[in-house]
Amino acid sequence: MTVALSLWVLLALLPWQAALAADKPAAAAEPSAVDAEKILLQVDRKLQPDSCELFAQVTNQLANGRTSQVSFYGVRGHGKRSALILLTPDELAGRALLRLEDEVWMHVPGELALRQSSLTQSLVGGVFNNADLLLTDYSVDYKATLLEESEDSYLLSLLPRRSGGPYTKLVMRVDRKLLLPKTVMQYGANNQLIKTITFSKTGDSFGFPRPAEMQTASEMNKLYAATWQLGSIKARTFPAEAFSKAFLPKVGTLFK
Repeated sequence: MTVALSLWVLLALLPWQAALAADKPAAAAEPSAVDAEKILLQVDRKLQPDSCELFAQVTNQLANGRTSQVSFYGVRGHGKRSALILLTPDELAGRALLRLEDEVWMHVPGELALRQSSLTQSLVGGVFNNADLLLTDYSVDYKATLLEESEDSYLLSLLPRRSGGPYTKLVMRVDRKLLLPKTVMQYGANNQLIKTITFSKTGDSFGFPRPAEMQTASEMNKLYAATWQLGSIKARTFPAEAFSKAFLPKVGTLFK
């Protein structure tokens, strides 16, 4: 009789025990590891819309102490498709550049045939090369891994997805709160630091928080430096033909 009573009490208490267990808060999930690839994708979208147009100006500091300025209108589409045309100075106005996948082409007014160029060359001269100017998403060209994280930033290592690019490695420090780059260190062969780009003057003047300026100096020749200033940027879609070799001489007509 005692055994039967004990069994009955145990069975009666089971529903109450189940209810109490259901009321207990679930154990906190283990924090997931930082996904460097996702961070880089967010950085790309913070810097620019997926498809957009912009105006910018580059000021080059030359070894002789003089400066030169160029302004340009640029357009970019999805993936590795972007183009720009120089607006000033007069002697360079009309020169246009196209990136189509991993090929780069240049148009010079008065010439019928396009010139083949590369990401390592520079349409504007100075420290910024064509890869810097054509504004392809970092995540398109590089795969990210996390080097370290601190209270206010992430440090990412970016390795090329394909060989033949202008840099063998990038090291990017990302503002943890804004998810915008603070600096990008660009390396060449033999792990040699070529230059460090510093992003500055972040504000909402473009409708969203974005750096308005990039400053850099050559690590190989300290007499050279350059500043890239963004005038305006806005989301806009373009037809596929806008990023073709046949259309490159007319890329300036995209500006409305």
